[in-house]
Amino acid sequence: MSNNTQEREFTQPLFKFLEEQYFESFMRGYIHISNVLRFRKESNSEDLIDDIREGEQTFHRGIRGFPPVIVDRTKRNDVFIFCATKSILSDSLRWAINSKRLTCCLIVSPRKVFDEVSSSKELKFIRRGDCNYRCRDAVTFLPITVDEELEKRSLFIKPLKYKDQLEHRVCWDGLSTNGAEGLTIRTNSPSKLIRVDLEIPEVLKSQLQYGIGKIESVKITVHFVGTHRCAVAHMPYDQDLFTPIVYNDTDGSENIGFRNPCMTLVNSHIDGGGVAKLGCMTDPQIGMLVLCCEVNKISRIEYLIT
Repeated sequence: MSNNTQEREFTQPLFKFLEEQYFESFMRGYIHISNVLRFRKESNSEDLIDDIREGEQTFHRGIRGFPPVIVDRTKRNDVFIFCATKSILSDSLRWAINSKRLTCCLIVSPRKVFDEVSSSKELKFIRRGDCNYRCRDAVTFLPITVDEELEKRSLFIKPLKYKDQLEHRVCWDGLSTNGAEGLTIRTNSPSKLIRVDLEIPEVLKSQLQYGIGKIESVKITVHFVGTHRCAVAHMPYDQDLFTPIVYNDTDGSENIGFRNPCMTLVNSHIDGGGVAKLGCMTDPQIGMLVLCCEVNKISRIEYLIT
């Protein structure tokens, strides 16, 4: 997401859930991307990957005697993808709990990070964007030509049952990667990555894991570099609550704020800790942001979900 006003340009960071043993290397700029074929493996309990048609789309001809047309870029190329989510409170949280990935990274400037990954000699950038949640099967009476654009679009289609994950993905063709299950690309953008810790009571964690839990409220704590002070906000739950938005202020500094979709501070608690630059602000393009501060002052962010 990118919105422009006369004074500010707004961009939306991404959240990447990680297992603890992979987190430190990710924070140092080592970005791991996976072959699409790995996502098609059945019974992959470690990663809970069970989408055996990942990256495919099928067109069924409405005329008897014509076979279906399967669009699958992996038939001619290794295709690698990087998956993240736009909202930490999306259904991706349940997936993270199931796969024991409660350590998370906030990618402050996704474009800069992915541009570096795309500069690898092993890769050719295809596209990045939000997933399109719909059926992978379509019926048509017209001839189907499988071209480059159709292959690209097919990589971003996911079944409707996953729609609440709010997934954002990036895709690349592999160049002489010989069927590798994954690649790790070294980037120089660790300053654009912020550690995010999640704290969830065990009872609620178990409930969310089985899709029966209900989040009542969320507390966010922003910790700052070189000080024990922190900024805190506590508000009733909304799926878009505390989704971060990055913007360049009029003084040229890179800032971040956290969305308050209710547009009110009733039943809320906010303490800027004497560090938050603006406390809160509103803009007609993105609504209300709270705990606005400079990105380079943040050491880590913590979400307490109850």
